[in-house]
Amino acid sequence: LRLDRIATDADNGFATEEEAQKILQEQAAQFIPSQNRLMAHGTYGLLILFQGMDASGKDEYVTYVLSHLDPRGCEFKRFKSLPPKE
Repeated sequence: LRLDRIATDADNGFATEEEAQKILQEQAAQFIPSQNRLMAHGTYGLLILFQGMDASGKDEYVTYVLSHLDPRGCEFKRFKSLPPKE
């Protein structure tokens, strides 16, 4: 999986939501063998950063991405503490 080859524009050129979901599922399936190789090696890892304002949808993206990975090989960290309201 090469992230630099994935377009980052708003619609990525998909004609429909169904087409986008199909391709997203295919790409997500590529995470599993990559994660297995990283876990087997035990030295390297992948850092995924999500940055955005409150209510920008970060939690949904994290949930979606991590749902395709083996939870034994994942860690979720916040870089700053939550405000008291959250």
